[in-house]
Amino acid sequence: PNLILMDINLPDISGWDLSCRLKHHPITKDIPIIAVTSLTMQKNYERSQQVGIDVHFSKTAHRNELLRHMEALLNNKHTA
Repeated sequence: PNLILMDINLPDISGWDLSCRLKHHPITKDIPIIAVTSLTMQKNYERSQQVGIDVHFSKTAHRNELLRHMEALLNNKHTA
């Protein structure tokens, strides 16, 4: 995939743990990850950064903002 869009609260593994695994795997390490979540406390944003999530996005934010982040990450990937 060119981009991974996931929730932090997944049924069997946290989005943070999955992101960490993806960022340490040679095939998926360069795929940008956007976490869409209701967890909006600063410590959650910091944890997302620590595990390599590119954008920690609040579910309450406007959809156009999410699309802007997705477009920016995809454009950056194609120009790199």
